[in-house]
Amino acid sequence: WLAKRGHSGNGERLAMLSQVKAFLETNGDALFTEMHRMHEDKRAHTPLRVGFRRVVDESGVSIKFDSAQEYIEKVSVRTPILWQYLCLPERFRREMCKGHDADAVAKLLRERGHLMTEGDRLMVRQRVNGLGKPSVYLIKPSIFEDEFEDL
Repeated sequence: WLAKRGHSGNGERLAMLSQVKAFLETNGDALFTEMHRMHEDKRAHTPLRVGFRRVVDESGVSIKFDSAQEYIEKVSVRTPILWQYLCLPERFRREMCKGHDADAVAKLLRERGHLMTEGDRLMVRQRVNGLGKPSVYLIKPSIFEDEFEDL
């Protein structure tokens, strides 16, 4: 039974993290507007947008909009591009966390170091072109490196 299951940990915690990771892997290009392109293209082509994504360096600092494309071209040759995902609250709750308690998912992401937070808040306020400064769930690229083996 254990060999078939693959782990002896909490199945619900694994399911929550796996679902978020799979959602980003599957929909990262299609449902997240690239923030560095919003200044180039006044009409973002993401009709079913779940949120936004932006390029960050190895330390998690976002790359300035005017240099993001240059950074991608220069760095992608020797290192992978890292993306942060800024998820809109309702889409996070209804789609990314479907079937799970969204607050529990966000707390687990924070516990694992994959969610940027402000104090006790699970969301952060981020400036987004055309939307002002909404609260978003900010998921770090570290989620893609987590194998969830210790759950």
